[in-house]
Amino acid sequence: MEICSKIAERYARALLNIGEKENRVKEFRDTLSFINKIFNRKMVREFLFNPVITVSEKKEILNLLPEGISVVIRNLLEFMIEKRRSACIPTLYDVYSSLIDKSKGVKHAYVRSATPLSSRDRILLTNLIERKSGGKVKLHTRVDKSILAGFKVRVEDHILDATLNGELSRISKVVLK
Repeated sequence: MEICSKIAERYARALLNIGEKENRVKEFRDTLSFINKIFNRKMVREFLFNPVITVSEKKEILNLLPEGISVVIRNLLEFMIEKRRSACIPTLYDVYSSLIDKSKGVKHAYVRSATPLSSRDRILLTNLIERKSGGKVKLHTRVDKSILAGFKVRVEDHILDATLNGELSRISKVVLK
């Protein structure tokens, strides 16, 4: 989905510019969140990814959205479908939210751990990362069964490997020298 993230970023930036000019950034974020829940359903994703289904048939899915959906967002979705970018619609919300966070100086920290982090550990880790990065952090965690013990954190281009796997790897490099 890396390509979709790059494609969605162009559309998300344009939407953010409109949202800022019209003071509708939060409204657009909420709407995209709602749309994301619909477009991330397996059946809808399969429909959007299917090359046999025509552009006009894919545009019909927009008729299923509630009437209260912003015209700006409806037009954006229709445009993405016309440009054969419908498969990237599910990533639009995440990219848009990231752009908002970035403009506010909020960084995203992605944590993979051997076991689920307790709420106390999440708070401690968030505070540590905020002190080290000098800004607000949103923590995203997931359990990774390939990690024997510990955790790995990625914030932007920085990685902290506090896993047993990483430590064993570092030890083996020293021993094999």
